[in-house]
Amino acid sequence: MVRGNALALIFLVCCVTALFVPAMAGWQGLFHDDQAMEEFPRYVFVARSLQNGVLPLWDPHTWCGAIPFYGRYFADTYYLPLWPFYLITSLHNLDLSYWTLILLPLWLHYAGAAVGMFVL
Repeated sequence: MVRGNALALIFLVCCVTALFVPAMAGWQGLFHDDQAMEEFPRYVFVARSLQNGVLPLWDPHTWCGAIPFYGRYFADTYYLPLWPFYLITSLHNLDLSYWTLILLPLWLHYAGAAVGMFVL
């Protein structure tokens, strides 16, 4: 029974990984590049702010800071599971930052969801 459950979990994680292979190989982006074009610059801004010890309340790059950053749709500023990724990413290498800020957290969320649905 335990062996069957372990094989099912491995299969689920492999299926999630297969979903990410095109993005990991650089063939195409996730969700038609919405992650790269819309979320990645925002994540880099949050990572740069947190690494400098600043909690970003305003985004000076959007209408000269006219919109509160924390009020933006999908800002993810206060989503604490992303904070370790914000803090460990190397902002000097944007390719590595894309892996650290977009691909790895999203893969972990998908794999965790797959395992959680199986277990529950």
